[in-house]
Amino acid sequence: TDSKVVQTLGHQKQKLESDLKDVEVRYQQERGHRKKLEEADEHLRNELSSMQSDDHRKKTEDRSKKHVEKLKATFSGVVGRISDLCKTRQKAYDLAMTVVLENHLESIVVDNLDTVHKCIEHLKEQKWSPMTFLPLDTISAKPPDEKLREATAQNVKLALDLLEFDEPVTKAMWYVCGNTVVTDTLEQAKALAYNGDPKFRVKVVSKDGSLISKSGIMTGGDASIFTSKLQRWQAADTDKLKEKYQSNAAQFETSKGKVR
Repeated sequence: TDSKVVQTLGHQKQKLESDLKDVEVRYQQERGHRKKLEEADEHLRNELSSMQSDDHRKKTEDRSKKHVEKLKATFSGVVGRISDLCKTRQKAYDLAMTVVLENHLESIVVDNLDTVHKCIEHLKEQKWSPMTFLPLDTISAKPPDEKLREATAQNVKLALDLLEFDEPVTKAMWYVCGNTVVTDTLEQAKALAYNGDPKFRVKVVSKDGSLISKSGIMTGGDASIFTSKLQRWQAADTDKLKEKYQSNAAQFETSKGKVR
């Protein structure tokens, strides 16, 4: 009898141990599943936040663009935003030039200081957000140092040389680019910034968007924050293509009428 009891208890122990293992396995599976759900939830939250941020940024940019267009229609001396007045010569440098011009992409070029005063008064009357103006007659700007251009090696270029723009806004482009140089790689940027001639210490930006200031401070990381600003280069090209298409379409319709 005692042996049967011991045997029965042994079976019960084995069953309990087996059940416990099953519970532990299910617990680990549930824990893993919960972790995946939490990761998916965090990912979705980040995506939603990013979308909302991009949407807000786009609305802000669209509003800014409309305000600039209204200023141009109101005051003849308003030329336009820096982002609308230039484009990169090679798309491979879009990110680098976005970093170079980041603080001035929204700056508005105007003919003189008098136009600035009129624009600011208009902003106040319309209760629009503040804007930065670059009056061509008073901004302090000069061409990049020619010695620096001569000193730059292969795959190291002056930022100004990577832009296309019309001659009348040259002074504004001198101002926003300065002596900044752009390199193909971060290694080249570091070599130029830290090992180059101290007399030519300048701001350096690598093609991947990393920046080294004149004082040697380095800034870099995820470049996705520049996505919306990068799209401006594409948007400008798209707008020009649309204008060209509309012009061609109008000429085509006119020619059809003449043929008839």
